[in-house]
Amino acid sequence: MDGSPWYMGIDLGAQEDSRKPSDYFAEAITEDAFDVGDIVTLLTGSPLMTVIGVCDCGSVEIAFYDDHRGLVIESFPEETLVHWDGEDA
Repeated sequence: MDGSPWYMGIDLGAQEDSRKPSDYFAEAITEDAFDVGDIVTLLTGSPLMTVIGVCDCGSVEIAFYDDHRGLVIESFPEETLVHWDGEDA
């Protein structure tokens, strides 16, 4: 489970403080939230993409340039995206 985006790197078995599990979840969601202008990639790899819209329903609208298709605008579930780590794509 270590490093899995589904568990957000939280060890639910070793809670040494008084926070409830829901507190950890709310903290992780806030840290990983997407904002317009963020640079993201798909979890499985993709070109660098720019967030151009975020829906309360959980989808993120992104834009990127493709040599064959030109400017591409698509929407993905937020669970499939990660913030770009700054490394070369």
